[in-house]
Amino acid sequence: LPSSTRSMFARPTSRLLALAGRGVYARGVASVSSPSSPALTDLNGKQHHVSDLFANKKVVLFGIPGNSPVDNHYHIPSFVKHSDKILGKGVSFIGCVSSMSRSVLGACQNAYDPNNYIHMLSDETGDFIKQHSLAEVFAMDETGVDSPIILSKRWVMVVDNGKVTHKSVEDHPEDFTSTDAFSVMKHL
Repeated sequence: LPSSTRSMFARPTSRLLALAGRGVYARGVASVSSPSSPALTDLNGKQHHVSDLFANKKVVLFGIPGNSPVDNHYHIPSFVKHSDKILGKGVSFIGCVSSMSRSVLGACQNAYDPNNYIHMLSDETGDFIKQHSLAEVFAMDETGVDSPIILSKRWVMVVDNGKVTHKSVEDHPEDFTSTDAFSVMKHL
């Protein structure tokens, strides 16, 4: 996005409580599941424990912060457009993870992926994204909201049989250059 547009999507850093794990990560092997791994919820309300979700599969997961123009017009569409190429490289499924509610993710899917190429997975509690340092936590004290707001960073990971073989996190939520579908295909 042009720099003039970036400021429009900038997050208020004064309310930022936690911001860890930013930057691009190289290939490595880390486990995405453990005995205490959380579950992700699909659009039908079924919870999927991550160890079951990734067992004996190669999966591409990407995370979106929220229902923003970058999510809706660039990030999600890049995976829809290249889904056949990604799946053709031995990937079992492509999943989009967000801390948004299932209803908001469902609306995103209806609008931007009506053929359901992407599996939308809600992490409303933020447990999965927090466990993998992929969360931003914002205090909302001045708005009257008692609890902090947990949003996903913009990220992508390749998981092969429960092991993360590639992980990349954008420096800014309006960027998608290292986490779009084209970028991840280089790591499959």
